[in-house]
Amino acid sequence: MRNRVLENKIQLYSLLINQIQKYNTIFWQFPTILSVANLVSIVQLKDYPPLLLGLSLLNLPLIFAFYKMRVRQKTIINRAKAAEKDLLSYREYSEYIPEFSEAKPEAPKIVLLTLSIMDIILLVYSITRIGLLDCLYLLLWLYL
Repeated sequence: MRNRVLENKIQLYSLLINQIQKYNTIFWQFPTILSVANLVSIVQLKDYPPLLLGLSLLNLPLIFAFYKMRVRQKTIINRAKAAEKDLLSYREYSEYIPEFSEAKPEAPKIVLLTLSIMDIILLVYSITRIGLLDCLYLLLWLYL
C-alpha cells in the first residue's frame, strides 16, 4: 500500500514538473516574439502614428494574458514545492529532489515589467505624434 501511494505521489510530481516545463517554454518564447514583432512593426509603421497607437493597444490584452499565465505558473510551482516537501520525507528519494534558492528579483517579474514599459513608451510616443485631441477622436471613432 505504501509503495502505491508513493508511486501516485511521484506521478503527480512528474505531472507538475512537466507542466512547469511547458509554461517555461512559452514564458521565454512569448516575450521574445512580442518584442521582435513590435520592433519590426515600429520600424515599418513609424510614419503612421495611428497604427502605432493600435499596436500599443493590441499589446495590452496580450501582456495581461501573459500576466495571467504567470500567475497560473506560480500556482503550479507552489504545488510542486509542496509535493517536493512530501517526497523528501521518503529517504530513498530525497537525494534526487533538487533544492534551488529563490532568485530576487524574479525573472518573470522583470520580463513583465519590461514588456509593460515598452508598451507604455510606444503608447506615449504614438499619442504625442498624433496629438492628444486627435487621439481621443480616433479612439472614440473606433469605439463607436
